[in-house]
Amino acid sequence: MQLSNNQTVMRTKEEKTAYNKEWKELNSDKLRELRLKNADAKREYDKEYRLKNKNKLKERHANYRENNKEKISKRSSERHAAHKEEINKRSREKYATIQEMNNNIKPSGYWNKERCNEVALLCKTRSEFRSNYVGAYNVSRRNGWLNDFCSHMEVFGNLRKRLVYSYEFSDNHVYVGITCNKGRRDRQHNEISGSVYEYIQKTGLTPIKKELSDGYIDVVEAQKLEKNGVAEYRKNGWNILNRTDTGGLGGNIKIWNKEKCKSVALLCKTRKEFSMKYSSAYISSRKNGWLNEICLHMIIQKRPNGYWNYETCKEAALNYNTRFDFSHKCSGAYFISHKNNWLDEFYPKAINI
Repeated sequence: MQLSNNQTVMRTKEEKTAYNKEWKELNSDKLRELRLKNADAKREYDKEYRLKNKNKLKERHANYRENNKEKISKRSSERHAAHKEEINKRSREKYATIQEMNNNIKPSGYWNKERCNEVALLCKTRSEFRSNYVGAYNVSRRNGWLNDFCSHMEVFGNLRKRLVYSYEFSDNHVYVGITCNKGRRDRQHNEISGSVYEYIQKTGLTPIKKELSDGYIDVVEAQKLEKNGVAEYRKNGWNILNRTDTGGLGGNIKIWNKEKCKSVALLCKTRKEFSMKYSSAYISSRKNGWLNEICLHMIIQKRPNGYWNYETCKEAALNYNTRFDFSHKCSGAYFISHKNNWLDEFYPKAINI
């Protein structure tokens, strides 16, 4: 059937949707401009209407409040009751938290020797004892009971104390290592990764673990013992599984003794530079009482009282792009500038137009 000239072809719903989408994409800028224009026009109209009908709107509002007193009062009461209930709920939660904290606080004299020993037996390590029962731990330490109560606990090493160990396989392969935590290291070798783990997966053999040192020993002695242990195994015909040279302490750990701290301190001109570049050496020096001795060559950057005035603060502020940098890198000048309300002049705030 042919259509006459005045008849139009009806599109399907999908065709209409596609056409409308394409048209909107082609005319997106015009549509956005039109929406903004209409929004501005509506705001202007509303503003003019409110100005012209100010008294009329006030009267309408007053009449509404007069005719709906009960409704408004009820709504206000419900809102007030809900707010009051929320405040009471927060107060109850806060009180419950405080009560719980108070229940955990023991009275003075509670931690005697028997009670401290009782809770110490529930812990496997000193760190667990300190974390879970800090009061009992501190009392035990002050009274000299700590070593007796912690005799059953697992002992860990630290940066200065290490354990030397080996894993021997029945096919004459061996791995020699050094650690500060034998339990953690054992799990890593057997369950995670490394030479021992890969060899277990490859061969299906179960190694025999041996401790070559008498517990945790001085780190320097442990390094020597590890090296000698590898040499002894190699001399007896064992195949060494170690991939790297022995004597490493793992990661980037360094033992900051007095000589090493002094050597890096000599590279710095001020204490601030020392603390920023070699923070671990700085902390070790301060803890061990070496700081004043190894910093004798450094320049003391102490300014005289009254040094920071308007001119010196402004000059210092010019060296920093932001208030944050100014406060962190020149705190004295920042404090005086903040106290005297000069910061807005040195760092004007952006004005939104």
